[in-house]
Amino acid sequence: MFTYSVCSSEIPMGKITIEDSRLILTDEVIQKEYIFLIDGDALIFEADESAEVPRLDENTVTDGARFIRSED
Repeated sequence: MFTYSVCSSEIPMGKITIEDSRLILTDEVIQKEYIFLIDGDALIFEADESAEVPRLDENTVTDGARFIRSED
């Protein structure tokens, strides 16, 4: 599951694949792809390679945002 803004009710979910040190989330409902570079335990969002993310507020995910794995 990938949430790109707390102001959005859209939560992309679908198939995840790993290719060439990249994690690719393919939303099976709206047919969009979101690409992340795998960097150890972190994922780095690659906005230029991904579907457009609507800019809803100042907290919307941006290019280079790091996502750290959590056990929660």
